Amino acid sequence: MKKFKTLFAVLLVSISSLSIAQEKQKIGDNLSYFYAERTAGQETVDVIDVYSVEEEAQYLAKQPRTKASEDLIAQIQSTKENARKVNPEYAALMERQAEIRGVDVTHLYAATSIDDVLILQSLRKSGKVLDETIRGCTTIAFDNGIVGQNNDMGLAYLEKRTEVVRTDNRIYYSTNGGHFQGMGKNVAITINFLATVDLHDNLGQDNLLSTDVILATATQANSVADFVEKMEGYEPIVPLSFTVADRFGHHAVVRMTKDGIKIVNKEDRGSASANHNDEIKEMMFKKYSKPEANAICMDSFARETAALNYLTYTTTLDVDAMKYMLEHRPLNMSKDDDHKTFVTVESMVFDIKTGTAWVTGDNPRFAGWTKVKLAR
Repeated sequence: MKKFKTLFAVLLVSISSLSIAQEKQKIGDNLSYFYAERTAGQETVDVIDVYSVEEEAQYLAKQPRTKASEDLIAQIQSTKENARKVNPEYAALMERQAEIRGVDVTHLYAATSIDDVLILQSLRKSGKVLDETIRGCTTIAFDNGIVGQNNDMGLAYLEKRTEVVRTDNRIYYSTNGGHFQGMGKNVAITINFLATVDLHDNLGQDNLLSTDVILATATQANSVADFVEKMEGYEPIVPLSFTVADRFGHHAVVRMTKDGIKIVNKEDRGSASANHNDEIKEMMFKKYSKPEANAICMDSFARETAALNYLTYTTTLDVDAMKYMLEHRPLNMSKDDDHKTFVTVESMVFDIKTGTAWVTGDNPRFAGWTKVKLAR
């Protein structure tokens, strides 16, 4: 009986310790660098089905968004007419949304690009990106029509629910009331903020496209080449990188800056990108050790190198292979010290050939993958 009581007491202590440990595993806690575990902020992603342009406009019009300054709006006036030229169907959707909200459509185009503008401004002011404003991300495309991304943001991003919109011909994430990462019947696209040495923007130019217009144009394109051709001669409001693939096996990292379009990091089996160009990498490595440079740049160098190495050596290029990469370090990022709030907040895998998206509303280490079929 004494042995039984001792064993029972040990068991109770163990259970109590486990309960306390589990209670501590929540958003905002410091987690193990390599083996992070906590309760998910959102287990599944909400799928919003819309069946007409009017339904889509009504839904988008109700979405919260970061308000852009009047100065920014004044400097992106060319986005209105350029959207009509490049993607009249999407421009009509956004103009209907503007009618519902009672504003000029340039207010909406500014809102979809404001987060990246704020990142650039924080870089200029402080020489570093504040955790709460940075949009990180690692993006990968396989040569079989599969595209994936870890969306890395500040912890505060987890306070709102993740939703994806499904129409008759595309699935996409809605951010600030606009079309963001997504897939159509032929092309899927993901996005990276791109840091450049001169930290330039393209404000005031007459060839501007807002971020959402670029992404929506890709999901409506016939192929990667068709998308790139449509982008020729245009610039995003700030430098951006897009990782794309189509159902025909083509893939690319398409970087758009003031110097035009550049295709980079294209390997035989796929393409991948993080948040820097080669010039930034060279500059940082001259100034700091590689571990220091990587830490300052939010693991950007490690994430991109790991993704490209994975493309070279993995024996399998399928949805499970993409999920595996997105769930592990260094691509996967979690809070591991008191000063870090920049983490993976959601992930996505688009398989164009099967018309299927797998999406998460939190870090995929903690939340399940929600399967969304394009065909309803």
